[in-house]
Amino acid sequence: MLGVIATLLATYSLTSYILLRQPTILHRKKRFPFKASHISHRGGSGEKIENTLEAFSSSFLVGTHMFETDCHLTKDNQVVVFHDNELYRCTGVSGLVKEFSYDDLPRYLKVIEVQFTPGSFCNDESSPSCKIARLEDLFDKFPNTPVNIDIKVHNDFLINEVARLIETHSRERITVWGSMNSKVSKECKLRNKNILTFAPFSYVIWIMACYFIGLLPFLPVKYDCFELPLVSVIRSNEFARQRRWDRFLPNVALLFSEYLLSSPLFIKHLRKRGIPVFFWVCNNEDDMLKAFELGASGVMTDYPKQLAEFLKKHPEFPIEL
Repeated sequence: MLGVIATLLATYSLTSYILLRQPTILHRKKRFPFKASHISHRGGSGEKIENTLEAFSSSFLVGTHMFETDCHLTKDNQVVVFHDNELYRCTGVSGLVKEFSYDDLPRYLKVIEVQFTPGSFCNDESSPSCKIARLEDLFDKFPNTPVNIDIKVHNDFLINEVARLIETHSRERITVWGSMNSKVSKECKLRNKNILTFAPFSYVIWIMACYFIGLLPFLPVKYDCFELPLVSVIRSNEFARQRRWDRFLPNVALLFSEYLLSSPLFIKHLRKRGIPVFFWVCNNEDDMLKAFELGASGVMTDYPKQLAEFLKKHPEFPIEL
């Protein structure tokens, strides 16, 4: 009996090992439809006020491959590109996005702290204050530029309206959408299976667990790309301290997460299956280098000009899918 179990385990381990390195033996390689090594986080919130048309225009001029943005719904059902539920951090006005009609939304502040680089500020005092943009405005201005959309709240009307805008602008193959919330991600996939989707947090954890027990090479992957945090950025002292993550238990959890999410072999396996991995948020050259050395197909940054310069200096990155 023990011999049979040992034989089965050996066969399982050997097959898993082979398929981990040669996944196309079992799985047809996916075809991600565009290159996205340079991704502008919120349009490039370190150089222009985040999520504004001015920010997207600036990153477009330096050759970004994809915009990353976030969506909320206003009181009069307009889809706006805005990160927080609350308006205060970016506008100085208290209240929720959903409590204002679009025409009544306050304008952006001219100086906003860069969230992933605490202590650094985007200062745009020389320009007129910016209006909060609608998703439709972004699609109209950049009809051919890929956009990554994070649906920030669980709202069926918001999901349907974002899908409608994507479909109306014929952007299904140059738009990635989803949420860290698995329920929202599931609804996105059900709403239109032709729109690209990124994996939610719970699915990432599931896939990582399957990887570590050798099961991943046997399983299909339901999503088109993975968007992972570069945990060393999150663990940086000031960033963690602001969120009280520098305490013992949260710090242990972050260290464990960094170990899990920093496996080059895991990323290489996904890449061989045609599934890109994008890391967020890389705001200095060391972080960019670390992400690409791990095997990232692209990185998100608040500093598009800096990432453009980095990619010029390092033509070996990214490794092609």
